[in-house]
Amino acid sequence: NQINKHFSFHQYEILLRRKEMERQKLNNRIIIITILVVTSLLLFLHPVNGFQNGDGRRRRRRVVVGPATASSSVVTTTCLQGSSSSSSSSSSSFLDGLFDGIKNMTQAKEEKGLDAIARATAMAQQQSIVEQQQQQQQQDSEEQDLLSMDAFQAAKNKMLVEQQQQPQQQEEEEKFDGYAFRDVILSKWGACYDVDFQRVDSFGFRDVYLNVLPYKLGKMPWRHDTELDYLCHLQAIVEILEQYNQLDYVLYQISDTNKVPRGNTSPLVAVPLRLDLTDEQKRSIMGYR
Repeated sequence: NQINKHFSFHQYEILLRRKEMERQKLNNRIIIITILVVTSLLLFLHPVNGFQNGDGRRRRRRVVVGPATASSSVVTTTCLQGSSSSSSSSSSSFLDGLFDGIKNMTQAKEEKGLDAIARATAMAQQQSIVEQQQQQQQQDSEEQDLLSMDAFQAAKNKMLVEQQQQPQQQEEEEKFDGYAFRDVILSKWGACYDVDFQRVDSFGFRDVYLNVLPYKLGKMPWRHDTELDYLCHLQAIVEILEQYNQLDYVLYQISDTNKVPRGNTSPLVAVPLRLDLTDEQKRSIMGYR
């Protein structure tokens, strides 16, 4: 966070400097244009070193005088030269004053812009220092709260409650029921077939099977009155399989088998799924001693 604040402050300072430089460039352009206009006006109103003709040469004024007016012509020429020199000196002094004023104004604007940048920089630094102090105080208060016995006990109780809730939530999310068993049968064989347990006792072999019967939902013969009755039957099958820890083994056999229940043949063909039960479980289920 401190690095990000430093970069944001640096970017803000660069932005202020760019804006100030653009403003100075615009002011300098305006000043240069003003100087050119004023200089042109002064040269037009107070030409230096006399009037000039089109080819750049000085136009001389011819004065024809007689013997009686020679002194008066000399006085007139001297007055004209004095007036031209005074006008040129006044124009040069005016330009010097104008340049000095422009220079002072530019320096004042530069100093004003630098002062604004310095104030903004100081404010940003002060704000960052205040934020750092607030963060440090918050961290100190949190550490003090954690060090107290009440806070420690509350955090411990909260952690225990969360640990107890997580397995329950996972069990609820992962719980397998009759709806899920119906979806497994439907995705495997493309129809909702009926299932039921069957005990086999022949030639000394005693086993229990879960048969996928060749009877489809919605087609006769069908022993369940409604689809809800069929789902309740599947739920009971799932609970029995979970009781004997056989659900995963049955689901594995369903995914692995290539057999298909057939109801259009004689005899009918079911898909047997053998349960891997112990001898004690078989005796309790089948009622043998």
